[in-house]
Amino acid sequence: MEFAQADGGEGGMCKDIFLKNYHIFRNQACYEIEMGVFASPCLQDKDNDVFGSIKSEFRDLKAILATLAIRPTTVDPIRHKTN
Repeated sequence: MEFAQADGGEGGMCKDIFLKNYHIFRNQACYEIEMGVFASPCLQDKDNDVFGSIKSEFRDLKAILATLAIRPTTVDPIRHKTN
């Protein structure tokens, strides 16, 4: 499946939050998956690569995302009527 992707995040006093949002339209519905990594640069020593670690974390999360399966529905919601 191919997702539309948006990046975001926020930061403050010694904290950074990195977010990735994935969207896909299937079965007449929009699915959204949000993944986030929290980092605290103040707690890292100068020899530790915070951004390299964050990239590694997202690589692991994307591997999990690749296992996601959205099965087709058997009911067409446009034609299906409820009384």
